[in-house]
Amino acid sequence: MIVGLTAGIGSGKSTVLEMFKQQGAAVLIADDIVRRGYTTKALKAKMKKAFGEKVFTARNVLQRKELAKIVFANKKKLKQLEEIVHPFVFRE
Repeated sequence: MIVGLTAGIGSGKSTVLEMFKQQGAAVLIADDIVRRGYTTKALKAKMKKAFGEKVFTARNVLQRKELAKIVFANKKKLKQLEEIVHPFVFRE
């Protein structure tokens, strides 16, 4: 059986995830995969092309809050982000 767990911030996802683990379930946390993806050269290049250098620090680290401001203010940009990130997550 495959179960997807989604909900808003502070709703208890981590608690339920821990319960699944205690029952022996294998878990995959997509947020962790995305964060790891943001450190890869391939995703960084795509992100820079789509959103510009402004979403990265001088040390080439993605500024997630800056990216969030952009994508949550513009549905087209959100779709662009999804088109970059989702294939990476699915491959992983």
